[in-house]
Amino acid sequence: MRILHLADLHIGKKVHSYSMLEEQRHILCEETMDVIRDNNIEVVLIAGDIYDTPMPSGQSVELFDEFLTLLNGLNIKVYIIPGNHDSAERMSFASDILKNNSIYISKPLNYDIDNARLESYELCDEYGKVNIYLMPYLRSGNVKEIIDNTDIDKNERNILVAHQFVSCIGYENELSDSEVISVGGVDNIDVGIFDEFDYVALGHLHAPQHIGRETVRYAGSILKYSFSETDQKKSFTIIDFKEKGNISIEKIPVVPINDMRKIKGPIDKLLSEDIYKEGNVNDYIQATITDEDEVFDAMRRLKEVYVNLLKLDFDNSRTRAHNEVENIDNIEKKDELTLFKEFYKNRTDIELTEDEEKVMIDIINGVNKV
Repeated sequence: MRILHLADLHIGKKVHSYSMLEEQRHILCEETMDVIRDNNIEVVLIAGDIYDTPMPSGQSVELFDEFLTLLNGLNIKVYIIPGNHDSAERMSFASDILKNNSIYISKPLNYDIDNARLESYELCDEYGKVNIYLMPYLRSGNVKEIIDNTDIDKNERNILVAHQFVSCIGYENELSDSEVISVGGVDNIDVGIFDEFDYVALGHLHAPQHIGRETVRYAGSILKYSFSETDQKKSFTIIDFKEKGNISIEKIPVVPINDMRKIKGPIDKLLSEDIYKEGNVNDYIQATITDEDEVFDAMRRLKEVYVNLLKLDFDNSRTRAHNEVENIDNIEKKDELTLFKEFYKNRTDIELTEDEEKVMIDIINGVNKV
C-alpha cells in the first residue's frame, strides 16, 4: 500500500500580510496531483492544520473544496484530522456524507474524553488488513487515555494520524517561528505512547523530521511560512507499507512557484545584477542592509528588483547599539507579571485568563517574599 502523508497546509496563510493562496493552489492542485499519479498513491493522510485559522475565508474554503474534488477524482481514500489551527466542529461538517466518496474527516473528541475512542477504518491489500486511526488535536493529557481506551491489535498493521508536539529523549525537535508551542513544554508527548502503531503520521511541526524512530514522522508544512524556515527542505512524504514491519519512506521535494529566502549586504551589492540574477527575483525576500551610512528609500529601491520583498531590516553598528539599549530599557521598565504575560503570549498566541493571572501573581508574590 502506497500512502502520501501531508500536514500543515495552513490554507489562507498570510506571511507579512502577503497571501499565500496562489502558492498553495499550485502545490495542492498541481504538484500534489502529479505526485499521486506518478507514484501510484492509494491513500492520502492529512495530519491537521488544514486552515490557518478556525474561521477561514471563503477563498480558503473554496481552495480546500477544489483540492478534495481533485482527490476524489483520482479514486483514492483520504483521511483528515483537524489541527490546533482548525475548528474541529467546522471541519467535521458533512463528514458522514463525504464518507460515501472515500473522504474521512475525524469528528471532535471533546465531549466525553473519559469514554472516547479513536475513530478507525480498515483497508486491505495483498498483505492483509491495515487499520487507520484518526486522532484530532487534543490536550496532551488526554492522548494516552484515549489510546488506552481504544482496542488496538498489535499483530495487525496500524497507522495513526495525529497532530501533537511529540518529543523523545536524545532528539531535538526542529522548530520555527510560525509554530505555536506551549510554554514550558506542557504539551509534550513522549514518543513511547505510540508504540502500538507501525507508522505515526504527524502534523504540527513545520520541518519534515522523524522523532525517535523513523516511522514516527512529521510531514512538515507544504510551504515555507516564516523566514525561520528558509533553510528547511519541504517535501512530500510517501510511505510504502508492505507486510508488518516492512515500511519504506521516500521524500519528494516540493517545488513552489517562488521560494522564500534571505539576502544580506550593502544595498548597492544587493541591487547588483551579478547578485540578483543568481536567484529568482520573484522569491519572497527578507533583506538585511548592512550599510553604515544612511540609506534612503531602501524599500522602494529594493522592490524595483525584488518584487516580493516582505521584510526589510538594517544591521550596522548603530542599529545593534540601539537594540541593545532598547531591550535593556524595556525589560527594566516592566514588572514580573507583565514580562511573563508577554512571554506567554509570544509562545502560545493566547492571552492569560484572569484565573491564570491570579495564580501567577500568587507565585510572583511568594518568590519575592523569599
